[in-house]
Amino acid sequence: MDPILDKILEEQKTQRTERNALLTELQQCRVKNLTMPNPSRRTKVKKSMARIKLVLHERSDIYKSNQAKKAAEQ
Repeated sequence: MDPILDKILEEQKTQRTERNALLTELQQCRVKNLTMPNPSRRTKVKKSMARIKLVLHERSDIYKSNQAKKAAEQ
C-alpha cells in the first residue's frame, strides 16, 4: 500500500478510538448516575475531530487526484 494512504487510514483509526473512549466514559457516568468529570472536554474533542476529519478529506482528495494524474500520464 501507499505510505500516504496508510497515514490517512491510521489517523482515521486514531480518531475513532478517541471518540469511542469518550463515549464509553460518558456511558459509564450515565450508568452510575454521575456527571461527566470534564464536560467541556466533550466539546473540545468534537471540534478537534471535525478539524481532523476535514484535513483527512482534503488529503484523501489530493491523493486521489494525484493517483488519477499518474494513471493518465501512463
